[in-house]
Order: sequence, then structure tokens, then C-alpha cells
Amino acid sequence: MKNIAIMGSSGGAGKDTVADIITDITGIDYQKISLAQEIHKICNKLSSNPQRNELQAVGESMRDIFGENVWMDLTDRTMHGPTIVPDIRKLLEYSHYVVERDFLPLYVYTDPEITRNRLKARDGSFNERDLKRNIETQMNFIQELPATRVGNCSLYKVNDSGIFNNIYIIDNSRSIEETREQVEKWWDLVG
Repeated sequence: MKNIAIMGSSGGAGKDTVADIITDITGIDYQKISLAQEIHKICNKLSSNPQRNELQAVGESMRDIFGENVWMDLTDRTMHGPTIVPDIRKLLEYSHYVVERDFLPLYVYTDPEITRNRLKARDGSFNERDLKRNIETQMNFIQELPATRVGNCSLYKVNDSGIFNNIYIIDNSRSIEETREQVEKWWDLVG
């Protein structure tokens, strides 16, 4: 049973939604462990409504103090059984989980305007500057890699001879049913 690493085009792309769909369609009791879950816990103790920029600042500050691997090390210690990490945001994290630990990579793309609307609905608001920070955009190059459409849905597979070759891209810009169809097709291929 493979563990899964999910990346996304930005906050609000639907990474957690895709993780939930995977658990639902596979029937596997995946534990969903976010690299940012401890950041949220810390910030929620200090503020009743921490903003994205505050979460980003705390996460990056802790990396500066305790090392780049602090959140991965903490997350790895809590893994027991099949796991989905739904918030791979850095090449370092991709390398750790996909290259070194053989997690299945999945990239969730969502049209930027749809992402903004989802963030407004989910969080009440967002700051455009926060969405453009490196922590949010470092993996966006994946959507620019050459890719081939798989089947009749909006699922794509990256065509690369290196470490990005096994990435599939799901377009989560439309309905939840269309996203689910792509996830099901992906699982048929990799599961």
C-alpha cells in the first residue's frame, strides 16, 4: 500500500478535498497528516483567527531555528500505517517524501480565480501577497512540465525522464464530480 504526497497550485487548490476523495474511493483508512498541522496548533493557541501570513511566518521561523526538516521530522514521527501528506509545498519536501520515501505524487491544479473564490468562502478573506510567496508557489513549475492527457477526463501525466516522471496532475477547477472522476482514473493507474 503506497503512501501519497499531494502538492497544489496554491492554498485553496483542493488538496485536502482530493485526499478525502482518495480515502473514500480506495476504502483504505489513510491517515491524513498535514505538515502544517502543528503550525496551526501553535498559532491557534496564540490567536483566535490566525491569518495565512502568520502561519507562514511561524512555519518559516521554526525552520530557521530548528532546521529545514523540522516539520517533516515531526510529521514522520506521527505516521503509522497508510498516510497522505496533503500539503507538500517545497522541493525539499517533495524530495523527502517522493524521492527518498517512495510516496505517490499527485499535483492538484486549480484556476487562480476559482482558488480565490474558494479561499474567500472558506477563510472569509485572503491576502493576494500571501498566495504569491515562495512557500505557496515553489511547486507551481509542475503545471508547466510537458504532460499527456490520460483518458477522457482532465487528468494529465507529466512526461519527464527524471524525478518528476511519476506525477499526475488533477484539474480541480470544475465540479467535485469531475475531480472525483480524475482521482478514480488516477487510482486505477497507480493503486
